[in-house]
Amino acid sequence: MKNRDFLIGVILLIVIGNAVGFLLDYLKEEKLNSNTNTTHGIYNREIKSAYSGSVWVFDYVVDLNEYSIIEHVLKTNLQKGDTVLIEYSKEDPSVARVIDFRYMQKFKADKNKTENN
Repeated sequence: MKNRDFLIGVILLIVIGNAVGFLLDYLKEEKLNSNTNTTHGIYNREIKSAYSGSVWVFDYVVDLNEYSIIEHVLKTNLQKGDTVLIEYSKEDPSVARVIDFRYMQKFKADKNKTENN
């Protein structure tokens, strides 16, 4: 009986945890689907975790306030200090996502084309 109650408690915690996670993701997407702006972000570091794999930390500034976001990145050639394009919510600038991981590389390519012409 105790094992059954414990198992039900664990299952309830998992279900509630997932529901809260989905709700937070939904609210984040709602903020990012309306009234957004873009800014430049800087790749800061990679954090490796056995649970979630690799996540990358990007820092950005909005109205003289510094923010950081964590993104799951499958594979990219970013090096520490590289610039990315970030979209953030005007309502809550701490809610953001990277929308262009190759932002700096595009400028390098344009610069090389200009220098070669």
